[in-house]
Amino acid sequence: MTAIKGNKVTYEILGSIKLTQKEPKLVGSFSEGQTIAVTVDSLRDDGTLKRIKVNPINN
Repeated sequence: MTAIKGNKVTYEILGSIKLTQKEPKLVGSFSEGQTIAVTVDSLRDDGTLKRIKVNPINN
């Protein structure tokens, strides 16, 4: 996680891909700069990330 603002979390994946999405339930559980494991939930038609999910073992 690179940034947390309100209920939005910005993830940095493989050092170059950044994705911001709403995570109201997880905002208090993690801190900026923390490394977590995620899975790809869905992709856009062009193959870029649309949604990722935090693995349950991190909660």
